[in-house]
Amino acid sequence: MKLRIQTLTTLLMVAVILFAGCDGDKQKPPEQVEVPTDTPLEITLSEKAQLETVPTTLYPPENPYKNLTATGKTPPPDFYTDYAGDLILWIPEFEYKLEDEAWPPGANNKSLPIAPNHAEKWGQYEQREREDFYKLRQRKEDVTSEKRRWDMSREVDAKLADFRAEIMTEGMNPLNAAKYLAAHNINTEHKKQYAQQALDENPDDYHTLLVWTYVQQDFDTQREGWRRLLKMRPNDAYVLSRLGDITFSAEAIPILKKAYQYAPDVSKDHPAFLKKGIVFELAQAYFYWTREDTKALETLKYLSKYDPDLSSSRIKDMQKYNKIDKIVRQPREKNDE
Repeated sequence: MKLRIQTLTTLLMVAVILFAGCDGDKQKPPEQVEVPTDTPLEITLSEKAQLETVPTTLYPPENPYKNLTATGKTPPPDFYTDYAGDLILWIPEFEYKLEDEAWPPGANNKSLPIAPNHAEKWGQYEQREREDFYKLRQRKEDVTSEKRRWDMSREVDAKLADFRAEIMTEGMNPLNAAKYLAAHNINTEHKKQYAQQALDENPDDYHTLLVWTYVQQDFDTQREGWRRLLKMRPNDAYVLSRLGDITFSAEAIPILKKAYQYAPDVSKDHPAFLKKGIVFELAQAYFYWTREDTKALETLKYLSKYDPDLSSSRIKDMQKYNKIDKIVRQPREKNDE
């Protein structure tokens, strides 16, 4: 009897230890990766890419933003842009005002071109807007279908957008008209039509092709434009970064590596801060297009050199995504009740 009690006691102790171990594994927090402030990661090119570029310096052989505009004039000191692409839309002979409607303040503020005779043109637009909406209210009175009423409103909005594009760009050449509409983000086919007209008139001009590519909305057409631009300037960091951003395959990795190599650092001569975005896109490419999680993690750590908060946030997102992705869902047992 005593032996049976000792045996039972031993079995109970083993069961308690095993249960505690299992419960401990369940409650163990997921491993967290520390984000160093200075990770020695080298973003290098493949041997083939190195032979193709033969770089002598991390800076481009010439400033890629030199003569970016048609006249070669540079923006004044008070010109404000939130990313490199806005420089494409600079119109030297226009006046500019700072957009201050972004929220939170300063988030996406940028300088916008003011059309010649702006007050007069805007007055014509507001008059047309009042007339069209008055007619719309009159037409809606006899319409009971909500869908039809919604469609009527959208038709009026589309016509007003077309009229705004026409009246505000009146007297501009096609290139400036395309740049003006793109800067104001007026969603109309007019900007693409103006850009195409400008390119037809000047097919070999780098800046005109840059504007044409910038206003395209179809990814295939955009990629065509960026590749044509690279033939003109093979080492242009901005063009390389934009092409890599919309390649959507593992082919983006060597493109983005080359973009990083030629991207300028921040300085008064190079206002575009490209390297942060390029490193971020490179990490995304590793993660989504090659599933090389280790390289993606290393690249995100390297991103802390430019933006520690973004680096830490994206590493946490990556850990969470992988944790969810690796869950093995067990089939439910059939319940006859």
